[in-house]
Formats: sequence, structure tokens, C-alpha cells
Amino acid sequence: MAEAPTDAVAGRLQRLEDERDIRQLLDLNWFLADAGPAAAFVDLYTEDCVIDLGRLVRPEVDTIVRGRAGVQARYTDPAHSGWEGRSHHLSGGPQAICIDGDEAEAVTYAITTMLIDGAPKVIVTGFNVWRLARD
Repeated sequence: MAEAPTDAVAGRLQRLEDERDIRQLLDLNWFLADAGPAAAFVDLYTEDCVIDLGRLVRPEVDTIVRGRAGVQARYTDPAHSGWEGRSHHLSGGPQAICIDGDEAEAVTYAITTMLIDGAPKVIVTGFNVWRLARD
């Protein structure tokens, strides 16, 4: 049986709303990472999250942050929270968002700048892969 037109429109509308919510979540993530408060940043992550920073932090070893407790420990540490107001994470397109039911994957380009000696310096360029779940 074919899907009724109103069901098809409702499904398309839900997908657009989901994509908008994901974009807003990613933007909020970066804003909280930059401006704080760090505790609100931590609240965006699930108990089973994994943040793979690769070798950005220390070139000789991969940095993996696991779970909300790991996010709390890393991002509320004074050494990191001291960046608040000096870092600027910019994420942009093309932005790919693939939604499958209550799970999604998003890919974005990323540039991070940091105010160093009063001037903005690019410290990271690359991309992010996000795996998300509706909670």
C-alpha cells in the first residue's frame, strides 16, 4: 500500500526538523566549548560517548575521551576551561547529515582559532564526524 500524501509530508517535515535540531545541537556544542559554561557543554554528551581527538592534543599519542565523566574531567579542568572566551570553533559546510530513525551521523568541516598574544591563530583545521542518538 502506498504511503498517504499527508504521511509523506509529515515524514519529510519531521526529517527537516530533525536536521535543524542536529545543526542547532552542533552549534550549541561549539558555542559552549568556546564561551562556557563547561558544565553545560558536558550535559550535551551521553554516558557512553566517545570523543576521539586523535593526535591534536599530543602528537605522539591519540587522545580519546570516554563517557560523560571523562568529558567532565577534561573540559571542566582549569587548564581547559581557561580557554573560555579565547577559543572559536567554527563548523561549516558542506554539512552532511544522515538520519536513520533515532540515530544520525553528521560530518562537518572544522576550524578552531585561539586568541594567542591578543591575536587569533588557527590551531586546528579538519573535519568532525558525529554519531548522534535521540534521547
